[in-house]
Amino acid sequence: MGDDQVIPRQSPEVYEVCLQYMASSQDLVVRLTAASALKAAVSDFAFYPPSYSPYLDVTMQLLYTLLREVEECESRVKILEVVNSIIDGCGKQIVDFVDPLIGWLPGLWGVATDHAMLQSQLLTTARKLSRCLGPMGVKLYGFTDPVLKYVLTQDPEMILLEDGIILWLQLLENAPCSTPAFVQMFEWLYPLLQLGSDSLKTSLLIIECTILLDPPAIISRYGTGIVSACVSLYPDVVGEAKVLINNIILAVIKTVPRDQWPDLTPLLHVLLKNLDEFSDYSKVLTTNINVLCYLILLDLTYFNNLIASLNNKNLLKNILEIWTSKAEHFLPNGATQVVTDRLVNVINLQPRSCLSSFVNIMKLIERAVGKCTDVDDKAAGSIVYSASILLLMMNLSLEVRRRITNEGESWNQRI
Repeated sequence: MGDDQVIPRQSPEVYEVCLQYMASSQDLVVRLTAASALKAAVSDFAFYPPSYSPYLDVTMQLLYTLLREVEECESRVKILEVVNSIIDGCGKQIVDFVDPLIGWLPGLWGVATDHAMLQSQLLTTARKLSRCLGPMGVKLYGFTDPVLKYVLTQDPEMILLEDGIILWLQLLENAPCSTPAFVQMFEWLYPLLQLGSDSLKTSLLIIECTILLDPPAIISRYGTGIVSACVSLYPDVVGEAKVLINNIILAVIKTVPRDQWPDLTPLLHVLLKNLDEFSDYSKVLTTNINVLCYLILLDLTYFNNLIASLNNKNLLKNILEIWTSKAEHFLPNGATQVVTDRLVNVINLQPRSCLSSFVNIMKLIERAVGKCTDVDDKAAGSIVYSASILLLMMNLSLEVRRRITNEGESWNQRI
């Protein structure tokens, strides 16, 4: 066993010794050293959270006392590192003991004006608390709202920006509902989209989360700006960032009625013009196809007008080829029926566009038929999808027959 490891059966004794030397009767240096030793014990790979439960109350009380008594920012940073290690190690067990710490956060921020390391540690502590508290993280808003305003708009060197936007995203992911502060914060987001890749990805996730929390308010107020920002970003970003932009489009079209959509045409034009770049299976292709599927499902006329506006006769044909040839890679179990149903709508737009994808479409039909005959499916659902499949097959057969007739060959001869 290495010197920095603790045998599990000896852990309670180690905790008790550390807590004993953290008591206020001890010298301050001894107490800080004991706190660092406790951090090492809690961070050990063999740490077992339930074994520490009896010590949580006294631990947090002693750490709060230390935070009040020390004056050096470096010492406060070290104490907060201990707090963060305990939050990481104990998770939701810490929930009942954090109210005093939440109350101390604003005061600690007030004395950390000229100490970026302490400010960064406070942002990290707030993020970890938010993760553990979940929806109860609303307790943090009294601290996080003004702090995020400072970090996002007033921090001259932007050295806290990355910690700030990660905290912002964590708060949104755990928020039970939107708040006026979250809506106001959105105005500060656009400049962040010009930053590095990691910050960009976090910022795009923030856009999606904020939309999902309050779709009407965000889309009506910021929808045009969101589309404009995504249009400027799309050609220059790759991989995951494109997926995140597609997810933003999906969040918009799935959460508000059609008449409340912003003008998505410029962004969808960019998406369609770059569709061939992702003809190989990828997450980008999957989300591209998902966007098109929902457009077809929610407003077929809108999709038709979108295709027509690009003045590309082969566009729908290319979409169908990519869609059907790669469907087996990204369709989850049970999704074939839905895609087949949507294919009916697409092919009704331009039946001739389906000919080059005939074989792949028939394979999808075969898969959907198999699902429809599954004994686990409800009869009504099977009937609906069977009807869709029959309609699709009729469209395909009629179009093939028309094509063969136009070429001067009779249908019977070709058969």
